[in-house]
Amino acid sequence: MPVHPGWIGTPTLHAMTEQNAAIHSPRTRRPGIAAAVLAAGVAVALLAAWQWTARAYELTRGSSSDGTGGVEHVTNGVWETWLPLHPAKTNPLTFSVRNSGPVPITVTAVGGDSSIYGVEEAVMLVEPTMPCCLPEHGVPFSPVDLPVGKELTLFLTIRPVAQQPCTLARVGSIQVRFSVLGVDREQRMPLGPVVVFDNTGPDCGGVTYTVSEP
Repeated sequence: MPVHPGWIGTPTLHAMTEQNAAIHSPRTRRPGIAAAVLAAGVAVALLAAWQWTARAYELTRGSSSDGTGGVEHVTNGVWETWLPLHPAKTNPLTFSVRNSGPVPITVTAVGGDSSIYGVEEAVMLVEPTMPCCLPEHGVPFSPVDLPVGKELTLFLTIRPVAQQPCTLARVGSIQVRFSVLGVDREQRMPLGPVVVFDNTGPDCGGVTYTVSEP
């Protein structure tokens, strides 16, 4: 028996009234199909927006950024703080990151892999009170939620890695890992002054080697 276009199965045509035929006609199905297509399009657009937001998300540098108590220089317009390179000695380093939005994030790790320094201790302070900032007001670092508009201040204890003689080792940023909308991200946060570990001396005869990280 012939099947009317748009029907499922093989209904008995003799039993169909004009009213039933109108109910089962393809025309009455189109709004449902259109709604499904529209919903699918909206879902795809939302997914694309979510992915774009997560992949392009960036933190900004906060209001706190201090050197390590070294000697400050301005070299070719770049603010630097110089420290003797003594692997047996640790140095404090303070900086902060800000979540400018538009969604909350979770900061999961700080420091990263470096051939110039190692992070031995990290203390954190979310939305510090003024005056800012003292390490004793913070707590040991652990993954922490950072709402929109809030800052995370980090007090690091870093130790320089041994370098060959006559070397200047420069560090201009710190790696920060965070999770946004379920996507793991990693970003280098610029320091205020570039940290320079100085391993030069009179025996170098004016010849120096430079190792650097962004």
